[in-house]
Amino acid sequence: MRRLTLTLILLLGASSTFAGDGRLEISQSMVPYTITNSGSYLLTENLTVTGNTAAITIVANDVTVDLNGFGIAGNKTGAQQDGIYAQFRKGLSVRNGFVKNVGRTGVNLDVCTNTVVQYIQALDNAGYGIYMGSGIADRNTCTDNDIGLFLDSGAIIYNSCQDNSSYGIVATKGAMIKNNSVGNSLIGAISVTDGALIENNTCFGSGHNAWGIPGFGSGIDVNGSGNQIYGNTFKDNKHAVSMGVWTPSTNLCAKNLGLGNDTNIWIGGGSACVTGTHGNVNTWLP
Repeated sequence: MRRLTLTLILLLGASSTFAGDGRLEISQSMVPYTITNSGSYLLTENLTVTGNTAAITIVANDVTVDLNGFGIAGNKTGAQQDGIYAQFRKGLSVRNGFVKNVGRTGVNLDVCTNTVVQYIQALDNAGYGIYMGSGIADRNTCTDNDIGLFLDSGAIIYNSCQDNSSYGIVATKGAMIKNNSVGNSLIGAISVTDGALIENNTCFGSGHNAWGIPGFGSGIDVNGSGNQIYGNTFKDNKHAVSMGVWTPSTNLCAKNLGLGNDTNIWIGGGSACVTGTHGNVNTWLP
């Protein structure tokens, strides 16, 4: 038994303890902390990170970090200061707390696959609030970041992304963006490239400071082809939807509702917009 206890201390560190359910606890005295083993981890208090590092770095696969209602706060002093950072990992989950005021990204799961970020408040971070490779972003709040939420591929559902400097949501590679509230972004509420399904979102108050360049600044900025823009509500944006600023493309735009936008659909760059027919038409109101 003595040998087993000594082995656990060497592996986990003298300050590490387990919660009653077997999850490893993380406290301020352990920051900056690196997770090297798969498993479940639990915050026991609010964490503070300073300098050019992350509060928690994950270098293992299949890790769950439960902030447990607590959070991570930075001081915006480093270009690589993150709340939580991982790269080229898979099977990661981060949930249930806040990450604010860091110098780069609140939750940074760069080029990670099969990830879940859920019930996170990403507030006033210098770069991204949440940055993900592939996975699911569900019921997060991203406010006062440069870009609220980035996802390479997967699903963005039921998030609130408001008052971000550039964009509320940015997604690529066939993402599903559904049932989000996104608004008051200086450049645009949502930006996509190719093959996205953008459905039942509310996009409001965005794009009025998009450098004055034609086609920039929208509820949805489309910079690719094969996107389906369906059943969204656009209110008080510079454009409800802008398409094809960079390359020729064809996208579907149907059954959307626009209220008080400067323009509704802006099309440029040789793009084509296929609008709905037979009961699926868009409704554009003053």
